[in-house]
Amino acid sequence: MLFHIRSKTETHGAILLLKCPRCSDTDLFDLCSVKSTLFILVSIPIISNGKSWYLKCRHCPHDIVLKGQDIEKALQLNRSILDYEAGTISKEELLNIKNTVRLQCIEEIEVSQAAINCPACGKDVPGSFMTCWNCGAEVAGNDKFHKGKIDVLEEDDNHSSSPFGNMKL
Repeated sequence: MLFHIRSKTETHGAILLLKCPRCSDTDLFDLCSVKSTLFILVSIPIISNGKSWYLKCRHCPHDIVLKGQDIEKALQLNRSILDYEAGTISKEELLNIKNTVRLQCIEEIEVSQAAINCPACGKDVPGSFMTCWNCGAEVAGNDKFHKGKIDVLEEDDNHSSSPFGNMKL
C-alpha cells in the first residue's frame, strides 16, 4: 500500500506585534493554519486531523503553536483586524479588543523574556530562570514566570493611524 500525507497551509493575516523568542525581532506575527490528510493510493482520503493553528514570525522559521482557547482568541483578533481594514469597526474598537483578548501562550513568552537583576551579582537573568546563570544565586522575582502573571505589552500609538504602529500588514 502506498500512503501519502498532504498538508495545506493557509496564512490568515497579521494579528500580533511581539518580540520573537528565537530571533529577538519585534514585528507582526501571522495567524496560520495547517490541515493534514492521510491518503491511501495517493487519491483516497483516510484520515483528516482537522486544522492545527499557529503564529508565524515574519523574520525566522519560529512558530508558536496555539491550543485550546488561544485558537478562538486568535481567530477573534483576526476577525477584528479584518473588520477594521473593511471599515466596519473603528481604530478605538480594534485597540479595545486587542487590549482585552490575551493569548496564554503569548503571556508565557513575554514573562520568559522579562529579565530581572540578580541580587548577588547584578547580571540580567531571563524570566524563565529561577537561579542566576552567572553565579547560581536564587532569583526570587522570577517566580511570576511560573504563575503566568505579566504586564501587558504597551504599544506606542501616538504617531500612526495603524493599530500596529508603523508596521505594515
